[in-house]
This record gives sequence, C-alpha cells and structure tokens, in this order.
Amino acid sequence: MATIGKITTPQPGRSFHTIWETMTETDNVGEALTNPGASDRSVHLLGTVGGATILIEGSNVLVPSSDTDWFTLHDENGDVLSFTAVDDGHAISENVLHYRPRLTSGSGVDIDIIIFSRSTM
Repeated sequence: MATIGKITTPQPGRSFHTIWETMTETDNVGEALTNPGASDRSVHLLGTVGGATILIEGSNVLVPSSDTDWFTLHDENGDVLSFTAVDDGHAISENVLHYRPRLTSGSGVDIDIIIFSRSTM
C-alpha cells in the first residue's frame, strides 16, 4: 500500500475542497484529512474504477498508525460509503477527527476522490 497525498484548497464561507488525485491500485490509500470543525461534508468520485472498491474511512485516533485505527463511514441514508463505480456524491454522516479514501484491489484504476467540507463555527 502506498499513500497518495491530498490537495486542500480553502473556499469561500469557511469551506474546503480536498482532492486525492489519480489514486491507483498501487497508490491506494489517501493521506489523512484532519478537519474536525467541518460539520458538513460530502464525497464525490470521478474517473475509472477498474474493478476496485473505494472506501471512505474515518478515525478518532489522534495519530492513526495502522489500518485497524480506521472504520468505514456512512452516508446520509446510513449506508456504508463503499463504491464500485463513480458516484455523483453523498453526505458523510459521521464527524470524526480524520478522513481518508482507501482502494481495494482493481486493475487500471485511475480515480479522483473529492471531499468538500464546511465549518459552521
């Protein structure tokens, strides 16, 4: 597993656009996004899934050091944020300390994962 960096860009209204660009089957874990003040979050997937499963995970461990420190998050309907195809977007229900995308398996994967977050504080 190789970790891919993220790019976070501030947006108007105390909001942030974070992208993990060109995740592949070899660069398959996203660098953690730490944004505990963001009460509103949504995730959007773009690109070629190539048979992979994309999970959106969270952790409340101060410094996560292993995969067991992470758990799969849920959308606005209570369904796990686990994707096998690109998706138009879902809200992230849990408010956790850290967020990250993670891919499992796949071949020819080239996916961009975006989390948009907004603080109400």
